[in-house]
Amino acid sequence: MKARFIGGQLLPAGIVMLALASMTTGKIYAQESGIKKGRQQAVVKGAGDSTQKADTARVLREVTVRARPPLIRREIDRTVINVEASISSAGSNVLELMRKLPGVQVDPDGQISLNGKGGVTVYLDGKASYLSPEDLAQLLQSMSAADIRQIELMPNPSAKYDAAGTGGVINIVRKKNRGDGWNGSLRGGGGLGRYDKYNGGGEISYRDGPCNVNLNSSYSMNEVLTGLAYGTDFLAGDHAVKGRQQGATWDLNRTQGNTTTLMADYNLSGRTVLSFSGTGTFQFSVTRTSSLQNIWDSAGVPSGGLGFTDLNKSHTANYNGGLRLVHTIDTSGGEWSLDLDYATYPNRPRQWIENSRYDADGALAGDSATLLDRTRSLHIYAAKMDYSRPLPGKARLDMGWKLSYVQTGNEQHYHSAGGGPDTADPSGDSREQTAENINALYLNVNKELKNVRLQAGLRAEQTWNKGETWLDGGWQGLVKKNYWQLFPSLFGEYSIGSRDRVSFQMGSRVLRPSYRFLNPLRDPISATSYYQGDPGLKPQVNTTVELGYSRGNDLTVTLGGICYRRFFKAFSFPDSNGLTTTRMPANISKGWGIYLQVTGSRKLRPWWQVNYNMNLYDRWFEGLIRGVTPQVKAVLTMNLETNQDFMITEGWSADLGFKYVTGRQVVSGYYGPYSNLSCGIRRVLLSGIGTITLSVYNLMEKEGNSFAESTSNIRQDGYSSYYSRSLNLNVSYRFGGSQRAATRRARGDAEEQQRTGN
Repeated sequence: MKARFIGGQLLPAGIVMLALASMTTGKIYAQESGIKKGRQQAVVKGAGDSTQKADTARVLREVTVRARPPLIRREIDRTVINVEASISSAGSNVLELMRKLPGVQVDPDGQISLNGKGGVTVYLDGKASYLSPEDLAQLLQSMSAADIRQIELMPNPSAKYDAAGTGGVINIVRKKNRGDGWNGSLRGGGGLGRYDKYNGGGEISYRDGPCNVNLNSSYSMNEVLTGLAYGTDFLAGDHAVKGRQQGATWDLNRTQGNTTTLMADYNLSGRTVLSFSGTGTFQFSVTRTSSLQNIWDSAGVPSGGLGFTDLNKSHTANYNGGLRLVHTIDTSGGEWSLDLDYATYPNRPRQWIENSRYDADGALAGDSATLLDRTRSLHIYAAKMDYSRPLPGKARLDMGWKLSYVQTGNEQHYHSAGGGPDTADPSGDSREQTAENINALYLNVNKELKNVRLQAGLRAEQTWNKGETWLDGGWQGLVKKNYWQLFPSLFGEYSIGSRDRVSFQMGSRVLRPSYRFLNPLRDPISATSYYQGDPGLKPQVNTTVELGYSRGNDLTVTLGGICYRRFFKAFSFPDSNGLTTTRMPANISKGWGIYLQVTGSRKLRPWWQVNYNMNLYDRWFEGLIRGVTPQVKAVLTMNLETNQDFMITEGWSADLGFKYVTGRQVVSGYYGPYSNLSCGIRRVLLSGIGTITLSVYNLMEKEGNSFAESTSNIRQDGYSSYYSRSLNLNVSYRFGGSQRAATRRARGDAEEQQRTGN
């Protein structure tokens, strides 16, 4: 058997071939190379010219190890979704990706809920976004799923996280360079559906010694059509119908966005790292809305109709930047960190509105045109410090403080076409200004015993805010709020053997109204509907208790209960003219909910992995909504999701995802069932540095759902359609030293991996 010198060491030729094969394919092979089972005698010379005989037995068989990172990984306080392992997410934006996550629902207006609980706080790389649901939905639409490494779902976060978000926390973690030297990637793709969509982007990074710099930029263009068919009954005091409207509305939204992120780390010393991150998002959105409504009187006789067309153009430029300093105190694992962040979200939407009136015979009776020019601004300043240190007896202490200050401003100016397209109408002008300051302290203690893990935390937050509104030619007075709140949390886990665990969780969280919910400025939605916020809206508080059982990562069963205080959502209310409605947020005093969740993973075949999630929940509420008792009923809801991964053959893989949600009740509103079926297939090219992916999103186009709502002498029902089905083709290519670094790491721990017996 021939031998070769590599790195100054004498290696058998078969091992040399093995190393070359590993460098080429990125996989580990143990190749027989013609060596049969037997004994080989070696002579080892010792002192005194004596010899010792040593026998070595060698058995080499061909072994191929093929593995993909798991799509879902479960930890004590969170579920981690590995987006890089999801084939069907290729070509999607992040908002579409959120719709596929286990336990996550995204309403057509961008409201995100987790395990049936609304009020989810979305974090980007561990930092709160502070955006309204509508602005957050626009931001996520402009981000490509290809830029995301993983998403963390935390229904009950610890005291270390902000208390905001009664539905928990969803943390979106973007990709970051891990290779040495220059590295990069390019990607691009397109989708065919009712309307086309495109995406593209690239990344370049450099890492050398103490410095690590990463620049990532992505572009996306997406066009989505939504439809709404609805009916509205205006009711008298005895619930008799005194008027009815029926209509249909179509929204065509075209969004183009570019998101560029720069991240840099510098090791000031062996224990201190200074990091910078900055992101700029530039978005141009055009929404065209058209609706037509027919009107009947109390006797059911047609009395006319209303037409409405709307062109809404929005230019948004979101900037945020931050500094982070992390210092490791000693070798025991203690550290402290300091974060300083600033973000600004300027927005200049302009809305051209045309209204038409028709008589009972369908003839045009009049029309009008209005330009609504709006300016929105949001400035966020935040600072926080965290300290963590191990304690004797397998315990750990975490503590810290946080300060945030947020300024918002909104202006609306009307221009009436009655005197020309640029004629200002000062009677409709309005302005709103708010400022909010939150100061927080938290303490968290972890303790490990023989079979028990305990974690207790307490977070104290002081909230101060004020707001002023200009309406009808004058300021409407100053609204101030100042209050303290305590948020305890408790986690416990008991291990039964090596795999089985039982757990307990308890915690309280707060949902503060979004800035849009507090904005009293009135926005037109259609010819007969408007939206208006309420500055007097009170924050919602949730207290959750959970019991759980888990067997490794294969099965987790959770039974929980939740108590709501001052639950709020938007409801429709009739206006005094008996013709139009205004959708406004309102509080209801209390509510309760119960839920059962079953999640798990199972390998049915060596090439077939199934991940599943089933969530059953029910909620009911008590109280008044603006002095009126709502018609509330409890409805048991099931959320069923499964994602199946297939390793077809060398270089080929596929996945299939299905999600089904039954009808659900939220206070006086009922929302019907919907489903989503997506699939994809991926081919690895060029020895692992290139991929091509073909996927289908929303194959059956069943994301639409019915709805019905009754509040305050009004009853509405209808069906909402979401036309998002698309066939997507995406390609990616990676270059630079990261491939070599990854190969070296795989070879470096190959022996240790084999010694584990896995």
